Amino acid sequence: MAVYCLLIDLKFRVLGNFAYLFLLFGVIDIAITLIVPKSYLSDALSIQAQVYAVQSSIILIAFMVLNKPIPMLLAEAFAPPLKDVRNEHGSTYISIFKTISIVWAIAYLVKAALFLLGDYSETAYSIVRVVTGWPLVVSVVYFSIAYSRKQFEIQGLQN
Repeated sequence: MAVYCLLIDLKFRVLGNFAYLFLLFGVIDIAITLIVPKSYLSDALSIQAQVYAVQSSIILIAFMVLNKPIPMLLAEAFAPPLKDVRNEHGSTYISIFKTISIVWAIAYLVKAALFLLGDYSETAYSIVRVVTGWPLVVSVVYFSIAYSRKQFEIQGLQN
């Protein structure tokens, strides 16, 4: 995630210095994986998943509080005409993406709780890790698209 955000920022200059925060978290994750003895690696990976999920939630909430919700920044990076919609409709547009950010943050906190509360076998752990990996991301992105389209229709926001 950290490398992806850094590459997006280098290409589109959307996240500014916050992309480097994602990179720092990625370096910390790699360091944990390299330092922890193999006998504790399963527990370390579970802790790493929890930490990553909580970090993601904190970052999503921080950007939301700064009126720069990450889903909005990403949407605008890939669909630049949305910036015109934001300029036209300001707070209504931003509030739609703040709601989306809250959903993303809750999804990542649920992910952290799954790893914290679960005492999984290696197979079950792998399944939980896979299900809360890319399928979770795809789900929140799909929700973001569907929810924002519906809200744009309801609010009459269009370009």
